[in-house]
Amino acid sequence: MVTERPQSPRVKEPAGASSQLDQVAKGVNWGVMSIVLVVCFNTVSPLLREATKGARGKDFRMNPNTVMFLEEILKYLITLGCLVFVELQGRGGGDPREGPKGNRRARWPGLQDIMGLLQIDRESARTFMPFAIPAFLYSIQGALLWACLRYMDPASYQLMNNVKLFMTGTMQHVFLGQRLTVRKQQALVGLGFGILLGQWTGSTVGKLWQLSPKAYALSLMCSLVSSTSSITLKYLYKERSSFNEGNMWMYGFGAFFRFFPLVKSVGGLGGLHTMLDGFDSVVLLMLLVSTGAHLFTAAVVRFHSPLTKSFCTATAMPTTALLSFVLFHQTRSLQYIVSLPIVCFSIVRYATAGESVPDSPWKTLP
Repeated sequence: MVTERPQSPRVKEPAGASSQLDQVAKGVNWGVMSIVLVVCFNTVSPLLREATKGARGKDFRMNPNTVMFLEEILKYLITLGCLVFVELQGRGGGDPREGPKGNRRARWPGLQDIMGLLQIDRESARTFMPFAIPAFLYSIQGALLWACLRYMDPASYQLMNNVKLFMTGTMQHVFLGQRLTVRKQQALVGLGFGILLGQWTGSTVGKLWQLSPKAYALSLMCSLVSSTSSITLKYLYKERSSFNEGNMWMYGFGAFFRFFPLVKSVGGLGGLHTMLDGFDSVVLLMLLVSTGAHLFTAAVVRFHSPLTKSFCTATAMPTTALLSFVLFHQTRSLQYIVSLPIVCFSIVRYATAGESVPDSPWKTLP
């Protein structure tokens, strides 16, 4: 268990002293808000990645390893800021700017306080070292994701991304002992039929499927790694009490794992000055949106379930298909259009089937 840091006595606030921001925050359903934001971010993210492709349509005009490395750095800094904010709230219990006896600077953290949050001792290392496992898996998934987008458009990627529901359901059945109900099995059959229909070209001769075998292989590997990392991360969140501190360790490990592919891609340490080549406003926007998508996805995994995460990312499929047609004039086949309601209905049916083990600790948190 994580040892608690000593906290100063909470200062009692007078009645009605809470700010308007606190009142608004209490009225917001942050669980629903995080789900909505995950859907929005996962809709926009593949579209922005498509916009960063070069003239040949496969190669990106910037270095994807740079984007993945900077994502981890941004997530680490944002999580550290959340830890500092929680520390301030724990000390004062109110407005962090107002210290005891009118001293408005008494509770602002100094460099020593921030370094205390970053202090690594034997107990914290033993507690949070397992977060290196999902960090390593997410690093692999990131590389596979960028490889997938070289061979498929955003709408096809979103359709194939639903395969992770198969992976997640199978892993929960194998490793967590949760039996797949008849309703969930029917939903998976409908989902598989919808995916196959959406990828069928409609021709019985020549090319039968929309994508190349390499694209399908990369997509399947990406779904497998994503499901494995989600299950692992959910277990670690259950066993550790500090959500932000666990994330900070995971993002730190992620930056470490993604630094070496970055160095290799630029030709060694001497080529790091070229890591930002090709960056522009679109790439910067994509970096920020992708970072937000990962942060809110981690919140959904923590406070809901891996299946809720898969449901969120899959819900973005129809909007991505529509926007890819509007922005990039990527037309869709009749089979793909027919497959959309089948896939969406199957996803909703699967997500609303309920848990087969009512007392399972893996069920969605309230």
